[in-house]
Amino acid sequence: MTFTCRSSIRVWVTNPGCVLFLFGLLSSAGSASADIVPQTITAHVTETVVLPCRITVNDELPTVEWSKEGLKENITLLYRDGCETFGMKNPGFHYRTNLLLNKLKDGNISQIIYNLRVSDGGRYHCRTFRGRQWQVHAIIILNVGAMPEPKLTVVPSSPGGGVTLECKAECWFPEPDITFHDDEGNEITAEKPTRGPGSTECFTVTRRAVVQTPINRVTCRVHERKLNQTKKTEIYIPDDWMRSCGNIPAITGIITFLLTGLIICAIVFLVDKKSCGKYAHSSQVIKESLLDKPESHKD
Repeated sequence: MTFTCRSSIRVWVTNPGCVLFLFGLLSSAGSASADIVPQTITAHVTETVVLPCRITVNDELPTVEWSKEGLKENITLLYRDGCETFGMKNPGFHYRTNLLLNKLKDGNISQIIYNLRVSDGGRYHCRTFRGRQWQVHAIIILNVGAMPEPKLTVVPSSPGGGVTLECKAECWFPEPDITFHDDEGNEITAEKPTRGPGSTECFTVTRRAVVQTPINRVTCRVHERKLNQTKKTEIYIPDDWMRSCGNIPAITGIITFLLTGLIICAIVFLVDKKSCGKYAHSSQVIKESLLDKPESHKD
């Protein structure tokens, strides 16, 4: 009796022994992956990162595959027969991944990712195909953060006086928290943060605080909890600036009073001028009528 075992897109099995062989192959690959402890790496947008992976090389280098979980086209790099194969590579990683070619002979099959994007964050698998089976050698969890320098500026104050400060964290990922602190490190009460429009891969957060008491220096602290990343920026507030800001309501009241007085004076002036014009016209009419009376008497 003849037994056959054939595998392509579909699998036809007529030999129970072949079933056991395939099951053993799949289970060995799965157990190899389950026994590996994932390694976490943190990097930032636009940077270059190396995802480490090493193997033992005896003779020739086996097929090397890097893949990312969660993608329909999950291969980020495929290297076989001495060169990279692009046919199965995810288009989002074209020209952005490579191997350390000068270290392949030493068994270093680490993957380089250039110009990192927020979407690159995730779980990567490094595996090789040797002896008719795949073997997983490393699992890397890549965290990608976007953390530009925050901006701290002075904005127009409210009628209540004081100095209004605005801190803006533009295009951060993950979403950060913003707090204000005085020169002694005490947190300053601030308004509720607002999330502004941004790209689909990052968050823009803005928060304001009104400083009423004299403070020489205010620090804006932007903190991202997941990656435990913090950035700070400071602004110096002169004492005379605080005094001038504190006098804004009084100055505003004086200016309003003066403007109101000027408007009233202008109205009175215009009314008086109009009245004087009418009086002069009436006097002229009376004078002309008196001059005309003697002439009519002579006639």
